[in-house]
Amino acid sequence: MRFAAEWGTYVTIYIEVEDLEAYLKKSGELGGKTLVPPVTLPGQGSFASLAAPEGNIIGIWKSE
Repeated sequence: MRFAAEWGTYVTIYIEVEDLEAYLKKSGELGGKTLVPPVTLPGQGSFASLAAPEGNIIGIWKSE
């Protein structure tokens, strides 16, 4: 993943949500930043990643 070299070593915790776009929008309103826009994994679900205002990287997941 291209970002790994820029971010260094880290662990990403994924949280299951109902609506990826809504969470990314709310994160942006609160000072967060979308790092990886929604990606669909056919037959499984979709995920995205964001950086919280404090810099923590958080993954969000929506099951199919």
